[in-house]
Amino acid sequence: MELQLKEFSAALGLLKPAIDKNSKMEFAKCFMFYPDKVMAYGNEMLISIKNPYEVKGMVKADALLAFLKKIKGEKVELGVADGDLTVTLGKEKAGFRLVDLPEYGFTGIFDGYEKAKKKAKAIPEGLVEAMKLAAFCTAPNSNYPNYRSVYVKDGYVNTTDGYRIYRNALETAAGLPEFLLPANTCKVLESEIVSEILVSGEENANFIYFTGEDYFLAAELPDSLINTYPDVEGVMRQFLKGDSVKTVDMSLPDGLFEALEKAKSFLTDTIDILDQQVDIEIKKGRILVKGQGLDSWYKGSVSVKDYTGPDLVFSANPHFMADILPNVNRLTVSERGLCFSGEKFDYCFARKEQKK
Repeated sequence: MELQLKEFSAALGLLKPAIDKNSKMEFAKCFMFYPDKVMAYGNEMLISIKNPYEVKGMVKADALLAFLKKIKGEKVELGVADGDLTVTLGKEKAGFRLVDLPEYGFTGIFDGYEKAKKKAKAIPEGLVEAMKLAAFCTAPNSNYPNYRSVYVKDGYVNTTDGYRIYRNALETAAGLPEFLLPANTCKVLESEIVSEILVSGEENANFIYFTGEDYFLAAELPDSLINTYPDVEGVMRQFLKGDSVKTVDMSLPDGLFEALEKAKSFLTDTIDILDQQVDIEIKKGRILVKGQGLDSWYKGSVSVKDYTGPDLVFSANPHFMADILPNVNRLTVSERGLCFSGEKFDYCFARKEQKK
């Protein structure tokens, strides 16, 4: 079967976020080719796309993706021979062992969607982008599910890891049932691909579904923890508690975004995008941005004229800061924390101790 190499690689790339090479379950490391779909199930999510490839079986994902990345050409020939999935490009040919698929086929996940799909809704405008942004304020490696999840309730997209809080008012999401969604899933979503959302309720309370044309994503939900999710407003009040609370207007200097981009380029690629950090120092007259890599570092200084608040030092994700800073119009500071605010969002976090 002849395929466009670029299209085949892109299709498998959609499944890659659900590949967990560290899992003890063999299927979580593999692409699973069923007669009607190709799927991957790991990292707290199942992703499925249409299968037009005339292949049935399970193949290790890392080896196949690595080979497709290395070869160059427009078209490849996909086939099955002697129990292997074969990929041929000109005089090059590679084989990948096909093994039997799990017998149960994860039918319960798909059945749960079919029973409840009449309740599916168009994804509210801005929800995917808000959840992807909120994911930067989670702790993806935390043992506490609430701290590695995004919480949507009453038109607010919330996250906290105990040290940071992000709250985004999203009126378009006000009609959705409340749910927790792992940050790993949030960063996978693309508004160009998914068009509907289903929080299935009693039919299959352990999953939330995002669907699009020939695309299906089911994310595991830590629903049992919703009642234990931290009181976001209460934590914000604690951060901004004290006698010396001060609010200052915040306007950003030219060059700050360029400094963030430069600092970001010094961070190691081996660190997950959600875990990347740069150091930011705000003083009267200037803002310093520092990025630290394994063998190199960057420190940039940007002049600021109208900042009248106290000296501040904090670490932040550079991708997240670049997204929120254009919309910041005020900064609230206390002994315990500080909060950047815009028209519809608040981003608060605990302060570092200032060097004497």
